[in-house]
Amino acid sequence: AMQIVDSLKSTLGSANEPQDHEEMLLYKEIAMFYAWIGDVDETLHWLERGFTWSHNTLPIEQVNGPVFNGIRQDPSYQSGLELIQARIRERLLQAAG
Repeated sequence: AMQIVDSLKSTLGSANEPQDHEEMLLYKEIAMFYAWIGDVDETLHWLERGFTWSHNTLPIEQVNGPVFNGIRQDPSYQSGLELIQARIRERLLQAAG
């Protein structure tokens, strides 16, 4: 399974955040893979980078979905997710401002 993720990563540009909608979806896929194998740090890393491009990267229903069951109770995942959501709110408020 790591080979699949490595090949997904290799299709991404060298930029640190998605360049378009297609890439944003890849970031989401990679984050979900890491959630599925229980790697909290990598999950947050990819989610956060996806969110820098668009706050629609991962609908909250999906973050609450079964793929995230293994890490949902992890305190570092919860606080990381809260941080990302706070940043999204900030950006939406700025955009609305």
